[in-house]
Parts: sequence; C-alpha cells; structure tokens
Amino acid sequence: MPTLAVFMTRPIKETIEKAGLGILQKLCNLPIVSLENLPNKLQKTVERDPDFLKIAQIADSDEKFIIHIEYQTNNDPSMAMRMLLYYALLRNIHKMPVKQYVIYLGGENVTMPTQLDENCLRFNYTLIDLHHLDYETFFASTTPEEVVLSILCNFGKETPQKIVERIYERLEKLVPDKLPLQGYMRQLSVFAILRQLQKEIYQKITDMPILIDYTLDPFFQKGFNLSHEEAQAIIAWKNKSLEEKDEQLQEQGELLQEQGELLQEKDEQLQEKNQLAAYLAHSLGMGNEAIAQKLNIEVDEIPKLIAEYIAKNPRN
Repeated sequence: MPTLAVFMTRPIKETIEKAGLGILQKLCNLPIVSLENLPNKLQKTVERDPDFLKIAQIADSDEKFIIHIEYQTNNDPSMAMRMLLYYALLRNIHKMPVKQYVIYLGGENVTMPTQLDENCLRFNYTLIDLHHLDYETFFASTTPEEVVLSILCNFGKETPQKIVERIYERLEKLVPDKLPLQGYMRQLSVFAILRQLQKEIYQKITDMPILIDYTLDPFFQKGFNLSHEEAQAIIAWKNKSLEEKDEQLQEQGELLQEQGELLQEKDEQLQEKNQLAAYLAHSLGMGNEAIAQKLNIEVDEIPKLIAEYIAKNPRN
C-alpha cells in the first residue's frame, strides 16, 4: 500500500497533468504555449521517477526546454541534491535546457535548501510554496482542476469556512453534473487534509446534495480520523437524507401535476361556457362588443367562440 505522502501527492499530479498549460503558466510564471509528453523513466540510479516531466515551448519563440516538477508534502533536507541529480540525467539524456520547480504542499514552514554551492559547483531550482500564493489565482479560473488547487493557497483575511463554501459553489457552477462534481470534491477533500481543513470540508460534505462514498478510502478516513464504521454511518445517513429529499420532491411534483390538471379542467369548462354564452347572445341579436363586455373578454374572441360552439354542436 502506498504511503500517506504518496497518496496526497497523487491527486496533485493528476490535477496538474490534466489542467496543464493554465496551471503551469500561473505557477511557473512562464508564457508556455505547448507541452509534449516526455518519458519520465530515468536510469535505475534514480530512486524515484520525476513527478512531472514535459517538453515546453515559450510563446513567440522556437525555444523548447524540459520542465521538471516535483511535489513535496514535507521538508526534504536533500532536495537540492535530488534536483541536481535529476537535472544532470535529464540534460545528459535529452540534450535540452531544463527548468526545475518544487511545489511545496506541506503544512509546516519551508526549510528545504534551494541551492548548492560547493567548490566549483553552483546549482539552484525554483521552490513554489502554495501557501504564499493568493487563492484567487486559481479560484477565478474556469478550469475545475485549477479551482480545486485554490484550497492549498493563501486565504488572506477570508475564513476557511468561507473559502470552502466559495470553492464548492464555484465547482457546482462549473461542473453541474453530479458524477464529475463528486470527483472534484474528492480531490478537494484530500487537499484539505494537507491544509488541516478536515473539519470545514467534513461539514460541507454533510450538507452537500450529492453522495461521496469515502468508505473505500482508508487514507481519507485516516485524515479525518474516521473508522470504517463511522464512515459507513455517514454514508447511510446521507443515503437516507437523499431518499427523503427525493420522496419530498416526488410528492411535490405529483401535487403540482394534480393542480395543473384541475386548472386545465377549469379552463376548459370556462371556455365551453363562454362558447355557449357567445352563441346564444349572438342568436338573440346582441353585437360582438356587447357580448365581449358581458363575458369580460376581447372582442376578437367572440367570432372564434361562436365558430367553436357551432363546430361542436352542428345541429344548432
């Protein structure tokens, strides 16, 4: 089974991989216009494969370079050495410039070194701490993957409860279908653990009109301090709540249908009365204007009412 750290970074990888250009332009502050896949399998001397590896191209330029990103949930004192090793291998294999970034997702302050300066060797990479990035950077996006990332950023003076509420409303607007919305809420829930916002997300989940089954996810239960039985109880409660809401909506729908049928029946009865009244009044020599005034309808309706009555009663 993967470690909790691996579990936490996996949704980040998937999110940035899917959203691609938009997120990279904001995170790396680069006018990237295209990305090409690059195999992330390096020589066996490297302990783990790179988290994100693409060939990128800058706007209005033929220049291409490798963009390499690592995601960290904790401080690694050997991070600079790890990035140097990646750099050397990538540069040697692909013969291209390499730009490297580490995106920090942890809750503690960053203490990782970003450079090496030993004898004749000088090396550095760019460290991005999402906690220092304004959440509006991603929140205002029309891409759901970017909106989800805003939970990891700086909230400014906003409360976590308000931010969670705003993110959910934004996602609900961008993703009206329940099934995809559930997927984004799962990602949001995992990211919330990194920000220690389990309570706020949990409260929002219990209020949501959609069902998310976390009982199959032991890591989520660990982050929320839920046992399997507690998670099952939540799902059972949510199921019952949704069923009750469905029954209420069904009853309201049936009531509205009955009311609509009654109104239609009354309209038909009134129409028949008007047809008869118009025909009889016309037969007694009353003018159309006088008939319209008596029936409180438009003058133009009188000939139509008479014709309808005659069509229904051809013997008269």
